[in-house]
Amino acid sequence: MESPAGGEDSYVLPEAPRPALPGPEEMFQAQASKTRPLGDGQSVVASGTDPRFDQALIHLLRQAESRPGLVVPLSALSRLSRNSAKQLHVLEFLLAHQATIVTTNYLLGPGVVGVRRSMKQTRGLGPTHTRLLKMLKPDHF
Repeated sequence: MESPAGGEDSYVLPEAPRPALPGPEEMFQAQASKTRPLGDGQSVVASGTDPRFDQALIHLLRQAESRPGLVVPLSALSRLSRNSAKQLHVLEFLLAHQATIVTTNYLLGPGVVGVRRSMKQTRGLGPTHTRLLKMLKPDHF
């Protein structure tokens, strides 16, 4: 039985052609961030719900395409996009190209999926976050 705090399981990707990079009609040039450059790529300022792909996201997809086993750390899946169709497109591309996506609550990678489902699991959280969750436990858990 799976722990109420979460767990891990394995899966096999279906046999399917790997998705291609978005075409030029799906891309746009977003404004570069002045405060957070990202090494080879560039952090950008763009609408989180825009269905088009900016240069920073295209850079990530190209890295996944050329580097099987790439690990993509994110605070949350919504960092990929707040547009659900675009987010699923990016996840499909990353997984098909053997990337591993790791967030605070999820692990998605070649053959493995993991989830932290419970706010009772506070390991790894900052002290203020942990204290707040512990205060809420009697009333909310």
